[in-house]
Amino acid sequence: MTAKRFYNLDGLRFFAAIFVVLGHAEIIKEKFGLPSFYQTPFFSNAGPIAVTFFFVLSGFLITYLLLIEKQQCQPGKRINIFRFYKNRMLRIWPLYYSLLLLIFFVFPFIPLFQYPGYDGSFPKNELTALGYYLGFMPNFADHNFGNVLYFGQTWSLGVEEFFYLCFPVGLYLLPYKKLLPFFVALTAVSIAITGISKNWCNGNDTGLSMLCIYISRYKIYAFAAGAIAAYGYLQAPEIKVVQTQKKLIGKMAILLFIIMLALVLSGTSFGMFTHLIYTVLFAGFLFGATVSNIKLHLLNNAMVVYAGKISYGIYMLHPLAIVLCVKLLYINTGNAIITTLLFSASTIMVTIIMAMISYAVIEKPFLYRKKLTLIQHINTTAN
Repeated sequence: MTAKRFYNLDGLRFFAAIFVVLGHAEIIKEKFGLPSFYQTPFFSNAGPIAVTFFFVLSGFLITYLLLIEKQQCQPGKRINIFRFYKNRMLRIWPLYYSLLLLIFFVFPFIPLFQYPGYDGSFPKNELTALGYYLGFMPNFADHNFGNVLYFGQTWSLGVEEFFYLCFPVGLYLLPYKKLLPFFVALTAVSIAITGISKNWCNGNDTGLSMLCIYISRYKIYAFAAGAIAAYGYLQAPEIKVVQTQKKLIGKMAILLFIIMLALVLSGTSFGMFTHLIYTVLFAGFLFGATVSNIKLHLLNNAMVVYAGKISYGIYMLHPLAIVLCVKLLYINTGNAIITTLLFSASTIMVTIIMAMISYAVIEKPFLYRKKLTLIQHINTTAN
């Protein structure tokens, strides 16, 4: 079996990134003392839920690609784990470090990039903080040295890098038949630790604060659920009921998509189970959509697919775009809803333009520095 590009996923990646942009736009407006809708359910919930989707999608794609390679390995051979790490670095590091250097060594000297609470000075112990960011430990730097607006979104990259570093080792070491129990156990343990931590983190013990932050952010069960969906997709040809009921599975996937969209747009949350429930919905949709090979037109429009391919730039650069739009393009129409719509539209447009430039100038040269095989090309766009 050769690796393939799936329908729908680039489109989903784009809309998830836009949900993050919309939520953060309202937060940054608050920092500038502007009217904000952040406290409304959609704007406060859509961004975090979208990040959980990214975790599930990463678990699905990375597992799928590594299992394809594992299936193709000759007896006595193993997956090329170092090639996987190289491809991940080529995808993530160029833009990450380019933006980091701008934040610490360029933006502080340009008034246009300053904002309330940021007057051009670094976080406390700035050189130490920079060291942790250089070491790709954004969550540790954020917790100990303060948030940097233009780099706060990288907390999720820290989570994904942890997954990329550790998870492939399990696939490398375990035989294929033991992988499903491994995925299930990983999911169960992660859910259990997350649930138990609710009691730990309700107290006043500051010594637990860092641990609590890591547990709340590192939703390993989301990655593991995506891995189970990928394993199910690869096993589907051997499951008779799946092969005979593809149309029904496709209809169920479409129903799941409608349910997910309605829940996210309405800002629906489920208390402490919010991200777990959305994880199950996301993983179920990925399995159903890929097995049935359905193609939702909204998610496969050529422009949407392209925007999905540059979604990493959208995610990384949107705080910068939002601040620039507040300073240069914000217009108060006197109607809060119309003002918000105009500002959101301008922010999305500026973010996409910046992401297009980033993809062409910073990211693409690294992605195509060598001629990639199909499986390598899909790997580099998995984020």
